Amino acid sequence: DEGVDDEGVDDEAVDDEGVDDEGVDDEGDNVEEYGTSYWNERGERVTNNVSGDDSRVIIDRVVPFIESAAREQKPFYAVVWYHAPHLPVVAGPKYTAMYPESDPYEAHYFGCITAMDEQLGRLRSTLRRLGIADNTLVTFCSDNGPEGASRKVAGAGKGAPGSAGPFRGRKRDLYEGGIRVPAIIEWPTRISAGSRTDFPAVTSDYVPTFLEAIGKPLPSDRQFDGVSLIPVLQLRGTEHLRSRPIAFEFAGKSALIDNRFKLIRCPHGAKQGNTAILPTGTGQYELYDIIADPEESNDIAADHRDIVDHMSEQLARWQAECQHDLE
Repeated sequence: DEGVDDEGVDDEAVDDEGVDDEGVDDEGDNVEEYGTSYWNERGERVTNNVSGDDSRVIIDRVVPFIESAAREQKPFYAVVWYHAPHLPVVAGPKYTAMYPESDPYEAHYFGCITAMDEQLGRLRSTLRRLGIADNTLVTFCSDNGPEGASRKVAGAGKGAPGSAGPFRGRKRDLYEGGIRVPAIIEWPTRISAGSRTDFPAVTSDYVPTFLEAIGKPLPSDRQFDGVSLIPVLQLRGTEHLRSRPIAFEFAGKSALIDNRFKLIRCPHGAKQGNTAILPTGTGQYELYDIIADPEESNDIAADHRDIVDHMSEQLARWQAECQHDLE
């Protein structure tokens, strides 16, 4: 079989740093917006075909890689990081023209998403054209909530576009608006189309999931925080599937999700690096029942000190494990 199968991953698809030279993320005309450049796995600056819509630029490198693997009947693994709709949020005139009723900033935002969606469709069409779509596992998710202060908070015409829906917080927050994002997984021969799950998953689940998909065990020389989502995707039940809580830490903030309860702590004056000041927290642990209260509007820490104590100990152990790994 082609695509994802029990033969593992083509060792030519990724180098020893986990980088595929056909999947280099080039940002087109916006490369200098943040003073950055883009490089392949050989340490060479990428300069060809980097103008125009960057979602197209990226897929222009992915499609030949997949075509080559299909011709040689080799399994493959491709990691595709779209830039859109990250700042600076610049879409081409073809895409902004699709949203004449929106203000210019939102037209660029919607245009970036439309261009990305178009290229995702191109990627899936490639899999179908090559006859490997049914046996290829495709995952798609956002990396975080929307950027910056919302326009509702900042005032009309100000702030960043994008919405976290009913959830509290945005990008750089560990409230649900910063970390709860949509995800779609497609695998026609193994996953029923249209099925849904509310099982809490995290991107560290990807590695265990992919390894089970190709029939390979997890390496025994390290600890994995994630779990395989194959039982979830095939609706085989999720009871006792996740033995470890999901933990987060960012810019001095930390959070832990254990089933229905979420512990979060935002210290005073938390900041990202030396520049962007993030919303000041209380410095105290907050506890939310994210099933009954996904908006995180009712802090129940004072009523459940035993849960707070237990979860704060779990969080401290996880932080110590991470620090040990860094050392």
